[in-house]
Amino acid sequence: MSLTASRLVALLAIADAGSVTRAAANLHTSQPALSRTLRTVERELGVTLFERGPRGVHPTPEGERLLAHARALDAVLTAAGREADALREDRPARLAVGVAPGVPLWPVAEVVARIACGPRSRRRSGRPARREREGTIDVTVVVEPRPSLVELVTSGQLDVAIAPLTGEPQPSIREERLYDERSVVAGRPRHPLSRQATVTLADLATWPWILPPRGTSRRSWVERAFAAEGLEPPRAAVETADIPLQLALVAGSDLLCPFTREQAHAAGPGLLWVAPLATPPEDSQPVGALTASARPPSPGVSRFVDLLKAALAVG
Repeated sequence: MSLTASRLVALLAIADAGSVTRAAANLHTSQPALSRTLRTVERELGVTLFERGPRGVHPTPEGERLLAHARALDAVLTAAGREADALREDRPARLAVGVAPGVPLWPVAEVVARIACGPRSRRRSGRPARREREGTIDVTVVVEPRPSLVELVTSGQLDVAIAPLTGEPQPSIREERLYDERSVVAGRPRHPLSRQATVTLADLATWPWILPPRGTSRRSWVERAFAAEGLEPPRAAVETADIPLQLALVAGSDLLCPFTREQAHAAGPGLLWVAPLATPPEDSQPVGALTASARPPSPGVSRFVDLLKAALAVG
């Protein structure tokens, strides 16, 4: 059969509307015409794609499989439309980037600033000329948990995301490892434990902790490190993923908190005491670039990832 883009768009419209009648209105076509399209596709495939009920239609398992491809195609067409609009209106290309909480922002910020500014020429007067379209990219950056980033990348709302890699394959996502993130436990510079030459996890367990939510990379690191020594993980006296709040709480109390090495370094000299663990956990968390497997990375995404690799290598 010929499964055209228009037929896939029709199936997607039916699924999103939950009704053939509403989908037809959204597509500016008639309900009988859209029903014929659906029946034709189902007949040619030999499967039922939607279950009909008094409250509308719902995709069958076979329908869900086909709709995954329809959504991928819709994301590609949407991205192509944005690019065509940018070319027609002489606007810079656009790049939507997602970052997971806890991922160091300095390399992302460095690369975003570089590609957003693009090449600049100067007039003889020395003042900057209007930025050139070629090589310049308008960038949108959002910070969301990894599950949300995966959904946004898959749907085409994000072009690329920087997030921890779980090691669990996801068919809709392409992962490219960038670096390994190591974590530390830190407190205020004059924390009572800071007088010890070395500390153990058992020592740290007796103090109150600030912990990120369950499922985050730093929380998982703490749980794995304590479990490896046969210890119960510390209780979260405060639970928050907000790093500025974590730093403020640590500075004004005896609370302990896990940070990545990059976060502890970025806090500045003298602002944190990093616990000198007698037996540092060897565990590390790989971090990488997530892109949609259904579509090849755009030149803007490839450039972003390459520049990010270069920034991390220098840093």
